Amino acid sequence: MYHQEFHRISYVLDDFIREVNKHWVNKIKLADSQGDAALRRQVVADCFYACKVMAILVHPIAPEGCEKFREYMNIGDILWNWDYILEPISFYTGDLARHELKVLEPREDFFKKHERQLGQDG
Repeated sequence: MYHQEFHRISYVLDDFIREVNKHWVNKIKLADSQGDAALRRQVVADCFYACKVMAILVHPIAPEGCEKFREYMNIGDILWNWDYILEPISFYTGDLARHELKVLEPREDFFKKHERQLGQDG
Protein backbone atom coordinates (compact mmCIF):
# COMPACT_ATOMS: atom_id res chain seq x y z
CA MET A 1 0.00 0.00 0.00
CA TYR A 2 2.87 2.35 0.84
CA HIS A 3 4.24 1.97 -2.69
CA GLN A 4 0.75 2.22 -4.22
CA GLU A 5 1.15 -1.02 -6.14
CA PHE A 6 -2.56 -1.75 -6.20
CA HIS A 7 -2.24 -3.64 -9.49
CA ARG A 8 -0.55 -6.45 -7.55
CA ILE A 9 -3.88 -7.20 -5.88
CA SER A 10 -5.33 -8.27 -9.22
CA TYR A 11 -2.30 -10.52 -9.85
CA VAL A 12 -2.72 -12.28 -6.51
CA LEU A 13 -6.46 -12.72 -7.04
CA ASP A 14 -5.86 -14.01 -10.56
CA ASP A 15 -3.39 -16.60 -9.28
CA PHE A 16 -5.81 -17.73 -6.58
CA ILE A 17 -8.73 -18.05 -8.99
CA ARG A 18 -6.62 -19.97 -11.53
CA GLU A 19 -5.40 -22.39 -8.84
CA VAL A 20 -8.97 -23.07 -7.68
CA ASN A 21 -10.00 -23.66 -11.27
CA LYS A 22 -7.13 -26.14 -11.76
CA HIS A 23 -8.13 -27.90 -8.54
CA TRP A 24 -11.72 -28.17 -9.80
CA VAL A 25 -10.78 -29.49 -13.23
CA ASN A 26 -8.29 -32.08 -11.95
CA LYS A 27 -10.23 -33.34 -8.95
CA ILE A 28 -13.68 -33.47 -10.53
CA LYS A 29 -12.21 -35.41 -13.47
CA LEU A 30 -10.60 -37.82 -11.03
CA ALA A 31 -13.81 -38.24 -9.01
CA ASP A 32 -15.85 -38.89 -12.15
CA SER A 33 -13.36 -41.33 -13.65
CA GLN A 34 -13.27 -43.33 -10.41
CA GLY A 35 -16.99 -42.99 -9.73
CA ASP A 36 -16.08 -41.61 -6.30
CA ALA A 37 -19.18 -39.82 -5.00
CA ALA A 38 -17.49 -38.84 -1.72
CA LEU A 39 -14.58 -37.19 -3.53
CA ARG A 40 -17.02 -35.42 -5.86
CA ARG A 41 -18.98 -34.02 -2.87
CA GLN A 42 -15.74 -32.85 -1.25
CA VAL A 43 -14.52 -31.14 -4.43
CA VAL A 44 -17.85 -29.33 -4.84
CA ALA A 45 -17.79 -28.25 -1.18
CA ASP A 46 -14.18 -27.05 -1.43
CA CYS A 47 -14.88 -25.08 -4.60
CA PHE A 48 -18.07 -23.51 -3.23
CA TYR A 49 -16.02 -22.35 -0.25
CA ALA A 50 -13.30 -21.00 -2.54
CA CYS A 51 -15.91 -19.14 -4.60
CA LYS A 52 -17.23 -17.57 -1.42
CA VAL A 53 -13.73 -16.38 -0.52
CA MET A 54 -13.18 -15.11 -4.07
CA ALA A 55 -16.42 -13.13 -3.98
CA ILE A 56 -15.46 -11.50 -0.68
CA LEU A 57 -12.00 -10.58 -1.96
CA VAL A 58 -13.21 -9.29 -5.33
CA HIS A 59 -16.24 -7.42 -3.91
CA PRO A 60 -14.37 -4.10 -3.35
CA ILE A 61 -13.17 -4.18 -6.98
CA ALA A 62 -16.31 -5.50 -8.73
CA PRO A 63 -19.25 -5.05 -6.36
CA GLU A 64 -22.06 -5.53 -8.90
CA GLY A 65 -20.83 -8.93 -10.10
CA CYS A 66 -20.17 -10.09 -6.55
CA GLU A 67 -23.63 -8.97 -5.45
CA LYS A 68 -25.03 -11.08 -8.28
CA PHE A 69 -23.01 -14.05 -7.02
CA ARG A 70 -24.46 -13.49 -3.52
CA GLU A 71 -27.96 -13.32 -5.00
CA TYR A 72 -27.54 -16.60 -6.91
CA MET A 73 -26.12 -18.28 -3.81
CA ASN A 74 -29.18 -17.00 -1.91
CA ILE A 75 -27.07 -15.60 0.92
CA GLY A 76 -27.69 -12.39 2.87
CA ASP A 77 -25.45 -9.33 3.13
CA ILE A 78 -23.66 -11.00 6.03
CA LEU A 79 -21.45 -12.56 3.35
CA TRP A 80 -19.52 -9.27 3.13
CA ASN A 81 -18.77 -9.17 6.86
CA TRP A 82 -15.06 -9.93 7.26
CA ASP A 83 -15.65 -11.16 10.80
CA TYR A 84 -17.05 -14.34 9.21
CA ILE A 85 -14.71 -14.84 6.23
CA LEU A 86 -13.45 -18.21 7.49
CA GLU A 87 -16.93 -19.62 8.14
CA PRO A 88 -18.22 -22.50 5.99
CA ILE A 89 -21.04 -21.97 3.49
CA SER A 90 -23.48 -23.56 5.95
CA PHE A 91 -22.91 -20.62 8.30
CA TYR A 92 -24.63 -18.36 5.75
CA THR A 93 -27.30 -20.78 4.56
CA GLY A 94 -28.38 -22.73 7.61
CA ASP A 95 -29.46 -26.25 6.68
CA LEU A 96 -27.67 -26.96 3.40
CA ALA A 97 -30.07 -29.78 2.56
CA ARG A 98 -32.92 -27.24 2.44
CA HIS A 99 -31.06 -24.28 1.00
CA GLU A 100 -32.06 -23.35 -2.55
CA LEU A 101 -29.79 -21.66 -5.05
CA LYS A 102 -31.11 -19.36 -7.74
CA VAL A 103 -31.00 -21.10 -11.12
CA LEU A 104 -28.07 -19.98 -13.22
CA GLU A 105 -29.11 -19.96 -16.85
CA PRO A 106 -26.60 -20.96 -19.55
CA ARG A 107 -24.37 -18.13 -20.70
CA GLU A 108 -25.30 -15.96 -17.71
CA ASP A 109 -22.37 -13.78 -16.70
CA PHE A 110 -21.91 -12.21 -13.27
CA PHE A 111 -19.73 -9.46 -14.65
CA LYS A 112 -21.15 -7.19 -17.35
CA LYS A 113 -18.86 -6.01 -20.08
CA HIS A 114 -17.96 -2.35 -20.00
CA GLU A 115 -19.57 -0.34 -22.78
CA ARG A 116 -16.18 0.03 -24.49
CA GLN A 117 -15.94 -3.78 -24.71
CA LEU A 118 -19.27 -4.06 -26.51
CA GLY A 119 -18.03 -2.46 -29.74
CA GLN A 120 -20.12 -0.57 -32.25
CA ASP A 121 -23.10 -2.96 -32.18
CA GLY A 122 -23.81 -2.42 -28.45
